[in-house]
Amino acid sequence: MSGPRHLLVRASAGTGKTHQLTSRYLALLFAGADPGCVLATTFTRKAAYEILDRVLARLAEAARDAGELGQLAEAVGRSVSGEECLDLLARLLRGMERIRIETIDAFFAQLARLFALDIGLPAGWRIADEAEGDLVRSEAVADAVAGAGKAELLDLLRDLQRQDVGQSVHRKLIEFAKSGREALLESRRAAWERIEPLAAVEPRVLAAAVAALPSLRLPRTKSGKSPGAEKATWAKSKRRIVECVERQDWAGALEVGLVQKVCAGETHFDRVAIELEHLEVLHPIVARALREVTEQLARQNRASRALLERHEESYQAICRERGLLDFSDLPEALAPISGAGLVSERAFDLEHRLDGRIDHLLLDEFQDTAPVQWRVLRPIADAILGDASGEKSFFCVGDVKQSIYGWRAAEPRLLRDLEKKRPNLVGEELRKSYRSSRAVLGTVNRVFTKI
Repeated sequence: MSGPRHLLVRASAGTGKTHQLTSRYLALLFAGADPGCVLATTFTRKAAYEILDRVLARLAEAARDAGELGQLAEAVGRSVSGEECLDLLARLLRGMERIRIETIDAFFAQLARLFALDIGLPAGWRIADEAEGDLVRSEAVADAVAGAGKAELLDLLRDLQRQDVGQSVHRKLIEFAKSGREALLESRRAAWERIEPLAAVEPRVLAAAVAALPSLRLPRTKSGKSPGAEKATWAKSKRRIVECVERQDWAGALEVGLVQKVCAGETHFDRVAIELEHLEVLHPIVARALREVTEQLARQNRASRALLERHEESYQAICRERGLLDFSDLPEALAPISGAGLVSERAFDLEHRLDGRIDHLLLDEFQDTAPVQWRVLRPIADAILGDASGEKSFFCVGDVKQSIYGWRAAEPRLLRDLEKKRPNLVGEELRKSYRSSRAVLGTVNRVFTKI
C-alpha cells in the first residue's frame, strides 16, 4: 500500500470523506489484507451501508469501464486490472460475513457479547427499545426521588425550574437523569465539588452599601430632550438593583447590566466611566450576590450527584433484573473511567474471541467519538500505531465543524489532540469541496475560526 500507513484526514463537508475511506479500504484489500482483519466503523447503519455499497460499486464500475479503472488505480496508489477488480468483488460477495464495516455500537455490542461474563452483564441481555428504556428510566427516577431529602429535592427542582419552565416536573427529572447519567459515569466525585461558595461579605459593610444604594449619584445627560437628567440606562439599572436587593433576589441582581460590567471588571457602562464611588457601593452587593449564587450552585451540584447516584443504582438493578441494556451502557462496561478497561487488559484474548485480529483500523466521523468510546478503541489503535512490523495501519477521518453527537457526549477535541499525541500519525487536510460554493465555504470558515 502506497502512502503513509497511519493517516488522519481532516475533511470538511463535501470534500470526499467517504471516497477517501473507501479508497483506503480498497487499497488494503488490493495489498492482500484479509477483510476480516480490517475494521471500519462509523456512527449510523445508513453510513455503514453507504461505505460498503461504495466499495462494491467502485469495484464493479472499474471492472467494466476503463476510465473508472484508471481512477480507482490512482485512488489506491497502484495499477489494477479489470480482472483483479472482478476477483476482489467476487471474493467480497462470497464472504460478506467476514466484512467488518459496521457501526461503532455494533462493534461494542459484539465485544460485550464476547466478554459478557467478564464485565458482569446479565445472562441473555439485549438492547432495550426506546419504550423500554423510557420505562426503566421513569422507574429509576421514582426510586431516586423517593430517597431524596426535602432540602436536596428543593435545590434540584429549583435548578430544573430555572432551566426550563414549560415542562412537567416528572418529565424534567427523567430528561435530567438521562442527560446527567453520562456526566456521572464520566466524572469523578471531586469534579462535582469543584465549585465552592465565595467568601462571605462582612454584614456591616453590606448593610452600609445597601443603605447607600438608593441615594447613589448617577451620571447625567449633557444634551438631548432632558439635559442634566440621570442617564436612563444607569437609572434603570439602579432601580433593578434596589428591587433585587429588597427581594433578596441575588441571582436577579447579577443579571443587571451595570452589575455585569462590575463583575467583568470593566471600567465603563453605557460609554460612561464607572467611578470609585459607584464601586464602593456596588462591590459589597456584587460580592453578596456571588456568594449566594455560588453557594446555591454548590448545593445543586451535591443534590444533582446524589440523585444521579441513586438513579444509577436503581437503573442498574432494574436492567439486570430484566436483562436490558442501552447502547451507551456497553462502552461504559467495556472501559469504565475508574479502571484500565477490558480491551487493554485482554488484548491477546480479544483476538482469540474475535476469531481474528484487527490489523487495520478505519474510523469514520471521528469528531463524533465520545471519550468513553475512545477508551475502548484506543488500545486497539495504539497497538496498531506502535507496531513495528509495517504490516498494520490506522486511518481516521473527521471534521470538528461537523460534530453532531453532543447529545451522546461526542468530544471533537479528541480529533484535534490525536495527531499531537501520536507523532507517527500523518495529518492531511482535504480542501476542495465538491458540494458547496466558495462563498458558502468562506462564510463557514469565518464563523468556525471564532468558535
